[in-house]
Amino acid sequence: MLVQALNLSHFVKAMKDDRWKQAMEIEMEALENNGTWTLELLPPGKKVIGSKWIYRIKYKYDCSVKRFKARLVILGNNQVEGLDYTKTFAPIAKMVIVRTFLYLV
Repeated sequence: MLVQALNLSHFVKAMKDDRWKQAMEIEMEALENNGTWTLELLPPGKKVIGSKWIYRIKYKYDCSVKRFKARLVILGNNQVEGLDYTKTFAPIAKMVIVRTFLYLV
């Protein structure tokens, strides 16, 4: 599968295209269904963490469009461990990696 990054300079451009709006809605539903984040009141003295959308067009092997994919990412590069956060996210291993590991063992 080929992947091409779409360079959208502004969120506004994506909001004008129904394909990108649908991709963003799917991403938000997935984040909510997985319990990835919760909406909280900002404590005094704390700053808001920014976020941005990453847009990709995924292609099939015959170069036809498979789907439009939007990913919401947090700009956490200015955070300080212990001050801004105490927990970290650990991604789950894919089954391919688990099978490879078991094969090697």
